[in-house]
Amino acid sequence: MLIELTIYCENWFKYLIDTNINFVIRVKSNIWMDVIGIHVKSSKLFKQVSQGGMLSCKVKIDGLYLQAQATRSTENSLVIVVSNRLSEPDLLVIYAKRWQLFTNLKSKGFNFENTHLTAKDRIGNLIKQYAQTIV
Repeated sequence: MLIELTIYCENWFKYLIDTNINFVIRVKSNIWMDVIGIHVKSSKLFKQVSQGGMLSCKVKIDGLYLQAQATRSTENSLVIVVSNRLSEPDLLVIYAKRWQLFTNLKSKGFNFENTHLTAKDRIGNLIKQYAQTIV
């Protein structure tokens, strides 16, 4: 599952882990993480990361062990992702694929909003067709 977590829900990660759903989730830079027993905001933990660079560490969020990775975007904003895939070295690469799919669907040629579809079944069929073309 690839998503961007804009509103933090305390039991969200636990629910995904308990239901055996692998995830790579972008989190905001104000989320609290525990690293080696120290409670720290993610922005402070990853403040040294540079554009094109990557920092990775195992963290605890809500008592759950997760892998966290961070980089800086071309706009110099902090990009932090967390995952239950503790041994995955390329979480940011995986997340970047989600971003590429999203931008292609929204603005780079497909222009999904210009279809003006509102019926759920038709939207579902259109997304299925889109998914088949990119695979």
